[in-house]
Amino acid sequence: MNGLYFHWYNNPDESLIEINKAGCKKLFKHIKKYFLTYKELERKTGVKNDTLSYHLKKIGVIRVKTLKKLLKAVKIKYNKYDKFIVGISRHRIRLKIKFPTNLNNTNSIILIAAFLSDGHNSKDHPHYANVGFLGNKKY
Repeated sequence: MNGLYFHWYNNPDESLIEINKAGCKKLFKHIKKYFLTYKELERKTGVKNDTLSYHLKKIGVIRVKTLKKLLKAVKIKYNKYDKFIVGISRHRIRLKIKFPTNLNNTNSIILIAAFLSDGHNSKDHPHYANVGFLGNKKY
């Protein structure tokens, strides 16, 4: 793959990520393969059964750091899990996104500018984000 790629695991550890049903099923299958009980899983990873049953089974959302712990415990490489991550979220806002994301394109520049800026309307720098979510974009 050529380009500058951003994977789900490059997000801050406290970020929430959304996993599709196939990804949840695969993870639970591997957990059952590597651990006899959820108590054993909790003892070895620090991930509580409540987290698994509520966050993964019910709503499909989990913190980045928790998924990293689980994948490490069941010997799945992070980048092999990219295809199962369908979004990132913070509080009540969810952003549907496919990982890995290629940052080497104009849309990514606009997105980065939107997150790093409180808005910019200069003719010299037409990427701005003060109208709506990403603003009126000019290429």
